[in-house]
Amino acid sequence: MSKPSVLFVCVHNAGRSQMAAAFLTHLSKGEVEVRSAGSAPADSINPAVVEAAVERPEYAHVVVDRAARFHR
Repeated sequence: MSKPSVLFVCVHNAGRSQMAAAFLTHLSKGEVEVRSAGSAPADSINPAVVEAAVERPEYAHVVVDRAARFHR
């Protein structure tokens, strides 16, 4: 049986969708395939998202991992 899949979409894929994806990735403990996308993707994650993630250490590693993908 395949995992459920969720796609979070916003304009730049740099803020809301990244945070939502980080939350679900953490909360689902790998049981949900989580993706995010944007109709006009930005070049990097909004620094405010990274700053907010620091306030919730349980999500911070997910946001950092996702941010690193922008620079590959």
